[in-house]
Amino acid sequence: MTVEEAIALVEQLLERGRLTKVQEIVFRQSWAGQTYLEMAVESDYDHGHIKDVGYELWRSLSQALGEKVTKNNLHGVLKRTAQRQKNTNASSRNYTNWGEAIDVSQFYGRTTELETLSQWIVRDRTRVITLLGMGGMGKTALSVKLAEQLQEEFEYVIWRSLRHGTHLFCKTR
Repeated sequence: MTVEEAIALVEQLLERGRLTKVQEIVFRQSWAGQTYLEMAVESDYDHGHIKDVGYELWRSLSQALGEKVTKNNLHGVLKRTAQRQKNTNASSRNYTNWGEAIDVSQFYGRTTELETLSQWIVRDRTRVITLLGMGGMGKTALSVKLAEQLQEEFEYVIWRSLRHGTHLFCKTR
């Protein structure tokens, strides 16, 4: 991990976003293994001020990460954090292909039906559900809305309209 990648990660983690000029000096030089005294001499800031900025920076990072961050463990903690983020991002990528699914942005009501179907699929792990009814009752709209609401529960959501009906294929995690 380069110092630039580490700074980008830190700025992503901290609430305020960008590091101040002094925080960036402390971070970069801590990354390079310098002491606070060396930082103060090189940057022309007071030694006490550099230590205070470092203390606050490590405290903020510790709070954001939920583990103690110091000048000495900075490399290890950030490398682990970057790896965790990489693993999380890789495992949370879902594939969706809506094909010719209808637009349900103007979908209203049917909350009871959506809740029941969601419960059957997510909690009860029901593998096959058939929606039956006369034409024009909203079976397709209901199923598309349900699939949109539950798409994060599945690795793949693939919608296809076939000749004799609409079918939704999902693969569980």
